[in-house]
Amino acid sequence: ITGLSHLILTGDVRIYKKFIMDCINTSRHDPVIPCHLPVYHINFLVDYSFLIPLFLEEYYNYTGDAQFVKKALIVAEGVFEYFSQFLNNDKLLQNIRHMEKAPEIETILIDWPQNLRDDYDFEKAKKSVGTVINMFLYGFAKTTSKLYSIVGDQKRSKEYEALYTKVGESLIKYTYNSETKLFVDATDSTHSALHSNTLQMFFGLTPPDGFDNMAQL
Repeated sequence: ITGLSHLILTGDVRIYKKFIMDCINTSRHDPVIPCHLPVYHINFLVDYSFLIPLFLEEYYNYTGDAQFVKKALIVAEGVFEYFSQFLNNDKLLQNIRHMEKAPEIETILIDWPQNLRDDYDFEKAKKSVGTVINMFLYGFAKTTSKLYSIVGDQKRSKEYEALYTKVGESLIKYTYNSETKLFVDATDSTHSALHSNTLQMFFGLTPPDGFDNMAQL
């Protein structure tokens, strides 16, 4: 946050680039990005790890440094390789856990503190297909596809395009409630939190009935 704020206010990219380098260096011992850098702290959250392409996109928007982005995309590949073991046949993440490091720790955050989660169906989202985390996957794949196109790897760009297209189709099929015109928190939930209905607008996943009901939450 500090690095990005500094970049926006001053145009100086050094702090922000140092943060991205911390992500790259941390990925040497674990592909999942911890919540605290540059330290080894067993606190891995899917939400945070899937932001890596957005960090790179913002860096590129300010610098035009495609060579650095190309180098840093290895971090995104590591993140996806790790979490792909939890993809179901519909390309949605399901029952995510950190089996090797610390299986008892949380893998998703949604929001903090807990009273700001808008009663998000947290327990069901952890054990089944959670809408928020899979929207982060959608945005991760969509942004990574764009970055690969920027650095000239059209083949990998198309592969991520196919992924985010499938993820979007599956999210609408399994988590969109056509009666309320809202996304539910998880495939086995009937609750629709604010958090389950915001990232679609940010990443450009348009549901069949548009965004009107979602915008009114």
